[in-house]
Amino acid sequence: MMMAHVHLLVRAFYPLVVRFVCELRPLEIARAILNSPEMAMLIHEDKITVGMIKPGLKDHFDTQKAGISFSTDKDITSYLVDDLLSKNDQIRPLFSVTIQFDDQMLEEFYGVDPDNKQDLKSSPMYRMKNIIIDQQSGRTQWDSFREMMLMGPSTFLIMGAKNGQARELWRKEIGPSWDVNKSQPGELRNLAISNKCNVWHGSSSENAVLYELGIVADQVAKMIAI
Repeated sequence: MMMAHVHLLVRAFYPLVVRFVCELRPLEIARAILNSPEMAMLIHEDKITVGMIKPGLKDHFDTQKAGISFSTDKDITSYLVDDLLSKNDQIRPLFSVTIQFDDQMLEEFYGVDPDNKQDLKSSPMYRMKNIIIDQQSGRTQWDSFREMMLMGPSTFLIMGAKNGQARELWRKEIGPSWDVNKSQPGELRNLAISNKCNVWHGSSSENAVLYELGIVADQVAKMIAI
């Protein structure tokens, strides 16, 4: 199941949103923005990046520290997108799309290094498959990660920064370290309960943004076709 939530907080940055919102349904708005001629240039100018909130947020998010009482992934995600992230003047969500990964999409997303597509050994999936976390069973880091990613929907955040540096700004919003103890107030990872699970994602390069947006666009097109 997939749902799209379109944000109109960036009209000055992305005027196409204003035009589309009166004419199209949310998923169609998402597709129109993703396929617009301006998108490639905005990505090249580092004004667009891809963020993601993975499944299991409710189990790893300190609601008390955040000052909220929500108890589901959906409610916490809505709070983050509609309230917290929308207060940042430098980078804001254009829209979010909630997608349930399956094995095919998971391997497509993590089985390729967008900056080195010819070398499969450089992909996150390859690296995780070669990290054994249980010697007795042979269980790998990928096995654990796959279970987490398939247990519920993930929310993709298409983030816009009108003055550029989108990738750096989003990673700054997340926090540079997985270590909760090294995170700073205001960083999303500072709201994590522990280091057991990293539920945040941010594109690492221009190639990664292009590749990941292509996967999101394909999923949106499939949903519209249903």
